[in-house]
Amino acid sequence: MAADAYSLVVELGDASFEEALRYFVRLKVLGENEEPVVAALQGRTEISPVPTTEPAFRTHSFTFPLPPEADPDRWSLHLSAIAPVDDEAAADASANDKPKTGKLRVVGDANLALGGELAASGEIERRVALTTPADAPGAGQTAGNISIKLRLKPQTAADLPSGQQSAPRSRTPGASVVMSTSPIPAVPS
Repeated sequence: MAADAYSLVVELGDASFEEALRYFVRLKVLGENEEPVVAALQGRTEISPVPTTEPAFRTHSFTFPLPPEADPDRWSLHLSAIAPVDDEAAADASANDKPKTGKLRVVGDANLALGGELAASGEIERRVALTTPADAPGAGQTAGNISIKLRLKPQTAADLPSGQQSAPRSRTPGASVVMSTSPIPAVPS
């Protein structure tokens, strides 16, 4: 169990997909029960203004405060590349965090473990393959990929959800920055 309170900083880099669509990326930090614990552990990019195979997102950096008792070996980051399948869904996805009209399609997703190398080094950078969901045509095939940088940093009051007055006490971490080319292990869905 982690004694210190940390935040997970996620930076999305360049993305590429097989199909030209109006993409956005949804991020969820999942705990032991595979559900986001609070809304503060979810985020998303804006929707691509035009169909493209290489979307560039203005909103590309996200900070998620992890509970002080969080064991990184039991937590993961879930990424989903989503695209509207009609104009109504595209307009709604642009305006709302949780679109209610039209149809959206999960084009690809990935689960990344937060333990292991990230917990040991404090920072990792990878190119992550997003695979077609099991319930979609072409299940398990690579639909696209995205560069991602994950960093654990001591939690500050600015990282906390609004309404929470102070950050849990945190000691100075001894994590060093290590860049590696090995893949992040996938967490079974």
